[in-house]
Amino acid sequence: LEGTTWVLDGFLDGDVASSLPAGGSATVTFDPATGRVLVDDTGCNGGGGSYSVDPGAAPDRGQVTISDFATTLMRCEGPAMAVEDQVVAVLGGPVDYEIEADRLTLLHADGKGITLRAG
Repeated sequence: LEGTTWVLDGFLDGDVASSLPAGGSATVTFDPATGRVLVDDTGCNGGGGSYSVDPGAAPDRGQVTISDFATTLMRCEGPAMAVEDQVVAVLGGPVDYEIEADRLTLLHADGKGITLRAG
């Protein structure tokens, strides 16, 4: 989870998975040196917040709690705004994570999630 730049490649909403809109992108990095999660390369705003990890019984799954997440406030159009809205909706409060090979899934309690690949 920590120290890897994760590249966004999909959205989850309950049982529905979807790919990114054409032209959409973002990266997510959990930096263990600073205790900050950073979101970049959205084509719109960047952002970040503090995080703490509560690893589960298995090393590839657990929960990460994200607090004080904020982005810059530029309003964007099209795919960039759709990506940012979905990422921000997931990265708040406690989020379950699961890593399988080079894939990371982050799932919020409300059923919204994002899937990422190691970049």
